Amino acid sequence: MVILSFGLPYMHASEAILRLRAISCLARTPMVVMVYNESEVRHVPEADGALWLPATADGLREVLELIRPGEASIPAT
Repeated sequence: MVILSFGLPYMHASEAILRLRAISCLARTPMVVMVYNESEVRHVPEADGALWLPATADGLREVLELIRPGEASIPAT
């Protein structure tokens, strides 16, 4: 899994995801973008998921479901 910030300083998150997916070993890797609002999510349709900021245990569980559906577990805080 690769987690990117929506506000990358040198390129848009969509471009970064496309470049990473061009690398054969990352082509099928889940790409997640960290976002603050729904507008940011809509600007990165290439992402497989979104990690809402501020990050919470529930948010991390949701993202981990992309790797192992039904097996994501994080100790409660």
